[in-house]
Formats: sequence, structure tokens, C-alpha cells
Amino acid sequence: MNFWKREWFFWGVALLALGGAGGAVWLSQNPDAGWVQDAEGWPLLGPLAREFRDRYVGRAEREVRPEGRRGGDGARGDAAIPKSEPSVEAQEPHFGARPRVWLTERTILRKAPEDGASELVELEPVVSLAEVARQGDWYGLDWRGEVGWAFLPNYSEVSDPPLGSGIQPLSPVADLPPDAERLAAARARLRDGGRELRLGPYLFLTDGPDIRRLTRLDGVVPDLERIYTERFGVQPIGSAKAAIVLFSTKENYLAYKALDPELQGRPSSGHVGKGIVALFLEGQKTDEVRSTVIHELVHLLNRRAIGPALPPWLDEGMAEDLSGSAVGDDGRLVPGSVDATVEVDATGWSASGAMADLIRLRRVAVASGLPSLESLVTLDRDFHRRGAQETHYAMAGFLVRWLLDSYPQAFRGYLAGVAEGGVADGEGLRRRLGRNWADLGAEFEAWLLAQTPSVPPPPSE
Repeated sequence: MNFWKREWFFWGVALLALGGAGGAVWLSQNPDAGWVQDAEGWPLLGPLAREFRDRYVGRAEREVRPEGRRGGDGARGDAAIPKSEPSVEAQEPHFGARPRVWLTERTILRKAPEDGASELVELEPVVSLAEVARQGDWYGLDWRGEVGWAFLPNYSEVSDPPLGSGIQPLSPVADLPPDAERLAAARARLRDGGRELRLGPYLFLTDGPDIRRLTRLDGVVPDLERIYTERFGVQPIGSAKAAIVLFSTKENYLAYKALDPELQGRPSSGHVGKGIVALFLEGQKTDEVRSTVIHELVHLLNRRAIGPALPPWLDEGMAEDLSGSAVGDDGRLVPGSVDATVEVDATGWSASGAMADLIRLRRVAVASGLPSLESLVTLDRDFHRRGAQETHYAMAGFLVRWLLDSYPQAFRGYLAGVAEGGVADGEGLRRRLGRNWADLGAEFEAWLLAQTPSVPPPPSE
């Protein structure tokens, strides 16, 4: 009798072991089985089920897969895709090479594509996230391994990145051709639709005189991309496709500028957006027109070489550096030189261009001291604040010059690192330079005061 008991016990254990092994094999091949996912919520077996699926599915993959997609009506869990809008085909989340979506500050990502769904995160900086799914105007985006849904009813894949900084991550973006609707709006504000010319690789529209040779832009613009690459050590991707629109009157320029609500209240003589550089001729000197065109084109080159929405000190500083350079006798830009127009009359003299910026900064440094470098590189929208904008622009331009003069290898390495997905923050720059902010500020101010502006003597009595 004991013999048979031992035999039945042995075969019972063997069958249980065999069944357990077979079950384990089946589970390892079917970790997404519905009852296994349901087991994650059971009081006692839940931790074991979660640990099992973490091992066989992978924690990151499991966390990004919306719940309630197991067949049937699919109306379960916060991440359930609702059955509204039956004519819209809901995309399953797909991770890999996907288009990126630009999101402004304070955009809310929800756990499901519906207004009442719980909130995943409220974004603080401007960010660029990969699109993994879409349902109507709801965009499913990869947020740190989870799917967050943003409602973007007016989003356009060809729209400009938003103003601001903090893109995560930065990477070069190809140039886009001018937005057709915006270009038509520009033409409508040019007298008789304007004339269509070429300026280097760019379409050039104007209703004023042909100032390409007068401003010496005909020699500068075709060579600008090469000079940019040599100066900053980063290569723009793709080819230039934007347009330049020069309005003869300030009134027409301002009417065109009013189409962009982001620019309201920001004084400017030119701007770039929707693949169009826009500026006006009325009341501007030829060197001012040239400087504005170069400045805005450098913004486009920055996007193609490093990425969009750079911190203002960097984006504006690089634009100011090249746009403030003089043009040589051969008609080519001389990077690192100081462009200046000095006018003398019976009452004294006046300077414009980079020379005026240099004089202004020197006076501020002597009188009250410049803003600290640490504060300058952390400014975002306050960079453009009225009353301080001129100082911020001038300081950023000469800061870039100083970095190229004193730390060329480190600064170019910083730009290359940002273009490869690094963070474009001030602390990253400081670490590259290997100095503390106080020492860097003292070095910069000493360098700035050593730059001797070439100004005429005061008029004799």
C-alpha cells in the first residue's frame, strides 16, 4: 500500500512539474494574455504578475501601451480609446522613427484622447515629442516612455517651432519652403504684387528698388552658409528654401507682421517665420538693411545646423555676431570684424551697427556694470523685454565673439554637442569652458573693454 502511495505521489509531482513547465513556456510566449494583464490588479498575485510581465514584456514597453486595447469594446482604463468619431481610424501606438510635434509651454498631456481623462503632465518648457498615435485632433506623444495625449486642433506639421527655448531634444531641422498662404499674404501687401528676383539660393520679393548690389548683399548672401560653417563649426543640413520679402514701406511691413500674434508688442525691423524673412526699406540705411537680412538668415541657418528654439542669448548672439561683421573690399563678409557707419557733423558724431553696440556696452560696463553672464544665458522671454532688449542683443553678440576668440574649441564643441541632442543650457556651456561664472564674467568684461572702437575725434570748437 505504501508502495502505491509513493508511486502516485511521484507521478503526481512529475505531472505537476511538467504542467508547470508547460504553463511557464506558454506564459513566456503569451505575456500579453488578457487574464495575465488582469492579474496585475489582484491583491496577492498582482506583484508577481507585474514582475513577470516586466521581465518578458519589458517595463518601458508595457508602460507605453495604452490599456483597454484587448478586443471587445475597448472601453476600459484611463488610457482607453473612446468610441467617438467612428469615421476616424485610431492608430495603434508605434515607437520608432516618427514625426515630432512641437508643444508650447503649459500644454497638458492626458492619459487618454478625451477632455475628461486624467492629466499625465503639464509641460513647463517648450518641447518636441515623437508622435506615436493619432485620433482626430488628439496626438498621442511619447512622454518618457508613456503615451500622453494632446488636443491640437490647429496643429500643422509644417508650422514653425514655437518661440522660446528648452526643446527636448534639440536637433537640426531641414528648411521648409515658404508657407503658400503666408507668401500670398506678403505679395498682397507689396505694390503691384512686387518683383520676383533671386538673392543667392533664396527667392527675393520686393516692391522697391533692386538694392542687392547697393547693400552688397549680392556678394554676402551666396557665401553666407560657407562662412557660417567655418565660423561656428556646424554644418546646416539640406538646402536653403526660404524666401526674402523686402517691403518698401514700414506700414506694409507692419501689416504683414500683424499676421503673427507671437510678435505683437515686439519692436523689430525684420523677422522670420513660415519660411519667410520679412523686412522694410523705408527710413533704413543700406548697411542696416544688409545687417537685418544677415541676422534673419542666420536664424534659419541655426535651425538647419543646431536646432530650433535655441536659448535667446545663443540664437540672437550668433545672428548678431555675423550680422555685425563688416564687408571686405571683395564684397564678402569678414567674420569677427566690426561693422560701423560713423557720421560726423558740426555737433559731433554718431555710430551705428556693431560699433554702436560696442560703445554702448563699454559705457554700461564702466557706469553700472553689465548683467552677469549667468543671468544672461538663463533669460527666455525676458531677453526681449523693452528697455533691456538692446543691451541683451549687443551683449549676446559680443559674448559669442569672445567665446570664439578666447575658447574657440570649447565653444564649437558645445555647439556640436547641442546639435547632436545635448541640452542647450548655460550650465552645459560653463562646464565646457571649465570655469566658474564669476571668473568668466570678469574675463569677458576685460576683453570687452580691451576692444578699442574706432571713432573720430570730437569736432573742433
